[in-house]
Parts: sequence; structure tokens; C-alpha cells
Amino acid sequence: MLTFDPFPSVMTLEELQTPSLILSIDKFDRNVEQMRSALSRHSVQFRPHLKTAKSVDLAMRLFKGTSMPVTVSTLKEAEVFAGDAALQVAKLLRGAGHAVPVVSVGSTPTALHAKDLSGVTEVRAGVFMFFDMVQVGAESCSVDDIALSILATVIGKNSATGHYIIDAGWMAVSRDRGTASQKIDQKYGLVCDVNGRPFKDLLVLDANQEHGIVGLREGSMEDEPELAIGSKIRILPNHACAAAAQHDCYHVVTGYGTSLDAVWPRFSGW
Repeated sequence: MLTFDPFPSVMTLEELQTPSLILSIDKFDRNVEQMRSALSRHSVQFRPHLKTAKSVDLAMRLFKGTSMPVTVSTLKEAEVFAGDAALQVAKLLRGAGHAVPVVSVGSTPTALHAKDLSGVTEVRAGVFMFFDMVQVGAESCSVDDIALSILATVIGKNSATGHYIIDAGWMAVSRDRGTASQKIDQKYGLVCDVNGRPFKDLLVLDANQEHGIVGLREGSMEDEPELAIGSKIRILPNHACAAAAQHDCYHVVTGYGTSLDAVWPRFSGW
């Protein structure tokens, strides 16, 4: 079994093997506080969904040493987050129909856009802690709110097209193309420098299993940035849930720095 050192020998993003999952912890904290504030105005219970997080360390950061109800989507998640007792309760409830005085709704857009939650007792939201490009398109957040990114290395350049080749394909960023049906299509994700600052109109235009093609969106008037072979970039994904599922840990950074603060393991499976 893999073990994770909270003070890894690799200390910066420049040294990190790619592709890797990066968590901007200051943005994560800010997103959590925004959701708490939004729901407090409606006087409803906050029950965060942990199906995307799948990390005990991340859950502890979310709870800040307090206890609170959570939502999970699998028995594996219940077992990890609450222990065997929760698993046994889940089994007992499967075939039972109990009247409970709870009116529960999701999701992140519902929580942030709702004008009136009268009659609702709790809200289940999950992607709010990370956000992604689909949520930007849904106007639930701005690009600067996205806390999750995928670190990749520039490994080549197509001299005919001018497009760059990176070592992160759809196995690293996911095949989710949720923005294709939105006003602005972000292809396979928005490209940032290693510090997490987005390049204007620079996207992962296409992807196969292990490689991505980076270039300017069609019709852009921007100058394409010069990316050195071997340099690192970060990709803001279309769907945080699907992108995170491809990785076994979060590499935690703060602000626009590249120093690693911690490595938090993720679990997977059902």
C-alpha cells in the first residue's frame, strides 16, 4: 500500500512528476467560507457532499475540528469517513422506509443561485470546494475560484500547427466535455502557468489517452505564449469530480507559489 509523507522529498511543483493533481488550499478555504455564508442567509443545514473529495485530510480541513453531517454516494465513502458503524447503518436502511422530517436538496449551483429555500432543511453541495470550468460557465464561480488543477509537462511542439504537446491526456484531465454545451467551449481545460495564472485563450484543444494538444482557441486574437520544452503548466479542468478521480493524492500549494505544503491521499473504489 502507498504511504504519503506530509513533508515529501519533492518540495516544489517544478520537481514533481507529471501529470499530478494540484490543490490550491487558499482557494479551497475561500470557497468553503463562501458556501457557508451563502447557506447561512437561508438558515438551512449545510451537508457537504464528499464524493469528489475522497480524502480524510481534506474532510478534516473542511470541518475545522468540528463535527457536521455529510453526504456520500457509496458505502466505501461511508466506511472511510465514518467507520464501520456507518456501513452497518447504511445496510439496515437499504430496505427500510422511514419518515424523516428532512427536506434535502443539492447542488452547488442550487446553493449559490437560490433566492428562496423556504421549506428546505438542508443543502447538499460538493464541487463548491474545488469548482471547475463547467461551474464557471454556469456562473457559479469565476476562473480565479478554481482550486483544483492538473500539473503537466510540455514535451513537444508541432512545427506545422504551432501546437504544444503535453504529457497529460484524458486519463489525467478526464474526457468530460461539459463546456461544449455552454456559451463558451473550454475544450479539455484552460491552461495556466506553473503558478496557476491562466493564459488568455490557451486551451487543451484535444486529448488522447496520455497526451494533450495545447493551443489558442479558434478565433482568438491573443499571441500564443512561448512554452519551453520541459516546462510545467497547470490545467483547470472542465469537471473537478472526473479529473480528481484519475489521481491518488492532492499536492497542496498556497497562493501562486510552487512550494508543496502537504500531500493528501485520495481513496477510490465503491
